[in-house]
Amino acid sequence: MVETLITAMTVLACLAILLRLMVFRRDGARYRPGIAVVAWLLSVCVGGYALAILFGLDRPSPFVLGILLILAALIFRARGNVASVLRVHWVLGWNGIERRRTTR
Repeated sequence: MVETLITAMTVLACLAILLRLMVFRRDGARYRPGIAVVAWLLSVCVGGYALAILFGLDRPSPFVLGILLILAALIFRARGNVASVLRVHWVLGWNGIERRRTTR
């Protein structure tokens, strides 16, 4: 019962990620080939993993399900923008000056 639930949730998480990446619209954002390749590879990997599960070639673990759910939440929060998921947001905008200061 639990294994069937984990399998179904894993396939749904993979399909949700794949669908969200497929319907992403740039809306004026510049095209970045490196990010496009990463998004394509992510789509191929999650789609292939979903197919492998559906054809019985792999049994998903709860840990993989957890990673996929976190990834799905990040992808949906960024509205499918992989560049936004990969971008690092510095809270304080650290520039190294604080490290170079010495308090004597």
